[in-house]
Amino acid sequence: MSVGTRANFRRAALEAAAELFASRDDVSMSEVAEAIGVGRATLYRHYDSREALLRDLTTFAFDDARRALEDAHLDEVDVPEAFERVFRALVHIGSRYAVVTRESVCPPDDEARLAIGTPLRTLVARGQQDGALRADVPDEWLLFALKGAILSALELAHTAGVEDAAAFGARQFLHGARNA
Repeated sequence: MSVGTRANFRRAALEAAAELFASRDDVSMSEVAEAIGVGRATLYRHYDSREALLRDLTTFAFDDARRALEDAHLDEVDVPEAFERVFRALVHIGSRYAVVTRESVCPPDDEARLAIGTPLRTLVARGQQDGALRADVPDEWLLFALKGAILSALELAHTAGVEDAAAFGARQFLHGARNA
């Protein structure tokens, strides 16, 4: 395979795996191979195990989430708009983010974890400091609620569409987190 073909295969395999793993936990390598239209042996030439595929999917998802959050320019808008951008960014990358979050898969390294966690922590802290978010609730609780709201929006996106699900998720999170 050429480098371009190998990269295309990787993307196809990871996108198919993300869709399958987002729908259920017990996905086999045969199902992933079938979803991308190759034989199981071909998939195993690239990924020697299900765990290797999940590790690469984690790296792929964290890279996508990091880029999406960077592209959202969260520090350039007020807190409510920044949270709306977070939801749009993460719901847009959909199943890749859902698998990593739902499965509590560890990030590939500390840098990846910080690349996603830091902007969200910074945004929560900014919201608490400027009074947009409740200061009487620990930031960890708000981050946990944010993760849950994003996962709910991801589920809703299958029926409501990405934009509506992201908008609804952001409104619901902000409704509960907003300083009264």
